[in-house]
Amino acid sequence: MKGRFRNPPINELIIGAYFEPPVIALRSEHIGLLWSRLRHEFPVVKQRKPLGIVEPPPRAVLTISEEFLVMPRFWFVSKDKVHLIQVQKNAFLLNWR
Repeated sequence: MKGRFRNPPINELIIGAYFEPPVIALRSEHIGLLWSRLRHEFPVVKQRKPLGIVEPPPRAVLTISEEFLVMPRFWFVSKDKVHLIQVQKNAFLLNWR
């Protein structure tokens, strides 16, 4: 049964997982490979500021390195704009709008 509300009690639901420690090895190239598998159903990709702070592990040497540049959060938006997949170094989230 599918219902419609004039003023729905919620308009978006999110389920996801956060990783501790963050997946430091995750790189933009991996995101491209993921999108190549999702692009038929999620044709729109956007970059957003990461949620929270993504930090290197405490044992890491704090130097300016391309490995520790902040990678954006990536949005994969479905054709109908009802589903959204969000990926960043420390999170994987799925939104229903």
